[in-house]
Amino acid sequence: MPLPFSGASFDAITCIDAINHFSDRPRVIAEWARLLKVGGRLLFTEPITLTGPLAEHEASMISGRTKAALAAAKTRGVRLGGQRGSLDRMGRMAQKGNVVSAAVRRAATAKRNDDLLPVIDDIRAAGLTSPQQIADGLNQRGIAAARGGAWSAVQVRRVLSASLTSASSGCEVIR
Repeated sequence: MPLPFSGASFDAITCIDAINHFSDRPRVIAEWARLLKVGGRLLFTEPITLTGPLAEHEASMISGRTKAALAAAKTRGVRLGGQRGSLDRMGRMAQKGNVVSAAVRRAATAKRNDDLLPVIDDIRAAGLTSPQQIADGLNQRGIAAARGGAWSAVQVRRVLSASLTSASSGCEVIR
C-alpha cells in the first residue's frame, strides 16, 4: 500500500532496525525510492546483520572485563568460588528454608480457602451442591483456581475437605 505522500517529497528516509518486520521488503524499498527526491538518501539498518555482530562484540567486551575483575580480586586475596561451609550445614539451612516456605504456602492456601467459602456457600444456596456444579459456579463468576486456571471438581473437594478439617478441630489448621 503506497504511503500518503507525493513522489519525490523527501530528502532522506531512515529506517533503523525495523525492516525485518516488513513482509515485502522489495516493495517497501521501491516505495521509499518513489518518495525520495533525486539525489535523496536512504539509510536503513538490518538488526540481524548489524546488531548481531555488535552484540557479539559487546559480549566479548563484558567477558574480558569480568575476567579482569576476577583476576584483580584474586590478586587481592579474595577467595573465589567453592563451597562456603560444610555440606551438613548447608543441608540444615536448606531444610530450614523448606520448612518456612511450606508454612507460608500452607497459610496462603488456608487464607484463600477461607476467602472462597462464602462464595461456595452462595453457590450451594442456589442449589448447586456437587463439586462439579460448584466448580462451574466458580468458573462462571470468573474466580480463577489457585494456579490461575479453571476450577475442577477435585480442586473444590480439596477446598471443602480443608474447611471441614479446620472446622472440626475448632482451631486453625497448621500442618
